[in-house]
Amino acid sequence: MDSGPWPRDGSGAALLKLTLPGKPPIAPPPLPPPLPAGVRMAAADMDIGQFQDLADQLGEVKRAAAGFDLKLHVQIELSGGKPVPQAVVDRINELLERVSSSLKAH
Repeated sequence: MDSGPWPRDGSGAALLKLTLPGKPPIAPPPLPPPLPAGVRMAAADMDIGQFQDLADQLGEVKRAAAGFDLKLHVQIELSGGKPVPQAVVDRINELLERVSSSLKAH
């Protein structure tokens, strides 16, 4: 049933129908910034085995990219059903530091 025309006088207040707004829609994640002209990029979530396969192919990838800048951006995520103990984070950071002092879990 419709509330009728608005605004109403006091006698029509009984016909007023109000509804609460529903949950707001979840905003999609922001889009990454556009790549500069001529830049190509590949990205994927990988498990350890796939990452090792990638490491095995890096020599060939480097040769195929000869004459161009080749950059690798690495992100390592550690999670589980419970908080990761600091001792585990510390040990992983010790291991990562052997590769790069800038690669550190927080």
